[in-house]
This record gives sequence, structure tokens and C-alpha cells, in this order.
Amino acid sequence: ATLAAAAAALAAAPAKALLPDDEDEELVAKAIANRKAKIEREKQVMANFARSEGANNATEDADLIDDNAVQTAVTSLYKAGGALEEGDLAGAKAVLVGDWAAADTIQRLSVSDRQKKAAGSFVNAVPTLTGASSLTEAKAAFVSTAGALESWCKLTGYDSVVAGL
Repeated sequence: ATLAAAAAALAAAPAKALLPDDEDEELVAKAIANRKAKIEREKQVMANFARSEGANNATEDADLIDDNAVQTAVTSLYKAGGALEEGDLAGAKAVLVGDWAAADTIQRLSVSDRQKKAAGSFVNAVPTLTGASSLTEAKAAFVSTAGALESWCKLTGYDSVVAGL
């Protein structure tokens, strides 16, 4: 009888699941920061190991080239935005014409579907901006292009690497 009463008491106890609270913004921000810090520590450990094994800095150089390409895209858009603000459509177009390595880099660095979608939005928006025939059209295209690049940077973590977002 005592055993049955104990079993009944245990069965009646409420079950509590350990589920993360996605709505706690402070907790989510802390988790994201911890994850970024862990990734940076892992990258540093891998780089140190590669150096100790005599590997060259090719990976670090490639990362730096990628960072520079993304920074160039941000800087170019900043300059184009300044030209548009001054009413200089030709000046804005001049900043953005040419072979943009950033577009290829941004597409290559995109891993998830959301990142790829944001990269595609950016890559497709640049020609709209450079092909704009009026200042109003160019300003609208600029907002779209800058928004797409900013979205991609946030999704990939480049928002903490590049300046001027």
C-alpha cells in the first residue's frame, strides 16, 4: 500500500521540461555572444595549430581578402549614397561600376538558405542601382541594395567585421 501511494505521488508530480526561452532577448543575445566567442577561440586554436605544423597563412590571407571585399562593398555603397544625397547620379554610378569581386565573395561565403537569399538580393540589386535612369529610381534602388547587404552582413556575422553599416 505504501509503495502504491509513493508511486501515485510521483506520477502526480508536474513534469518540468528544460526548454530554452527564445523570447528572453537578453538570454538569446548572451547565447549568440557566447557562440561567437567560442567560434573565435576555435579559429584561433586552429590557426595556432596550423602555424605550429608549418602551414602558411593562406587561410588567414583568404579570410582577410574576403573581409576586404565585403568592406569594399560597404564603402562603395556608402560613397554612392553620398553622391545620391548630393544629387549626383553619375557619380553614384561611377563608384559602383566595374567587376565587383564583392558579389562573388558574398555569394561564396553564403552557407545557409537565408544567407544565400540575402546574397542574391544584394547581387540582383546592384545592377538595378547602376542602371537607374533617374535620381528617384536610384535612391529607391540604393535603399534596396544597402538593405540587402546589411541583411547579409547580419546573417553571416560580417556586421561585426566591417565598418560603416
